[in-house]
Amino acid sequence: MLNIAICDDEKKVAEELKADLLSLQIPISSEMEISLFSSAQNLEYEILEGKGFDILFLDIEIGAVNGIALAEKIQKQIPEAEIIFITGHYQYVYDTFRVRPCGFLRKPFDLGEIRQTFCRAVEFCNDARTFSYHVKQGTYRIDLQDIYYFMSVNRKILMITKRGEISYYGKLDDAEKQLKELTSGFIRISKSFLVNAKYITGIRNDSVDITLPARSERLGISQAYRGRVKQQYMNLWKSREEIQ
Repeated sequence: MLNIAICDDEKKVAEELKADLLSLQIPISSEMEISLFSSAQNLEYEILEGKGFDILFLDIEIGAVNGIALAEKIQKQIPEAEIIFITGHYQYVYDTFRVRPCGFLRKPFDLGEIRQTFCRAVEFCNDARTFSYHVKQGTYRIDLQDIYYFMSVNRKILMITKRGEISYYGKLDDAEKQLKELTSGFIRISKSFLVNAKYITGIRNDSVDITLPARSERLGISQAYRGRVKQQYMNLWKSREEIQ
């Protein structure tokens, strides 16, 4: 069961989005259950009572409640949940870096944007997509969502993951090629670094910030990659490309 929440203080907007999602007829591996909430308090109560959600659509302004602050609370309870913000203004994009949303939906809704953004979120929830790597003991796989970034060191690849650091012999170009067949959610920021855009919490002209459970890291963007990194990242945020 794929559990989805839509939280918007405008009942008509929430019902319209629910109808649009149901009309998409997107093939997924399980049934969908869509719950509507007209207040942040009701959604928070459900979560505190133990209700889990895979994907949450949150209005950035839910009455007097800030949707970004609500997202931060939700992530403490359901860290694996995918969050999509509903907004009429893109100036909020940079304010939401710290919660790493899966995407945005603009008002009034566009069915094409809903499809792209929702498909991306569904894929984030799909644990079946894995990256394979070879070591002396054999071939292993790891979920894409468990990888923070890749680093090339001499002839070795170092993966920084939720399982810890994993190293194997290989080329970063080959890793990037394999990932491109699965997703467009990894961004090459230099010859030595390949980053999962899901974990980028800040971006500058010459660096990106990555948030790991116990620390944050700042990775440099090489001169040759700067233009394409920012453009690719903003395209992902605007739901114009498939992220992962």
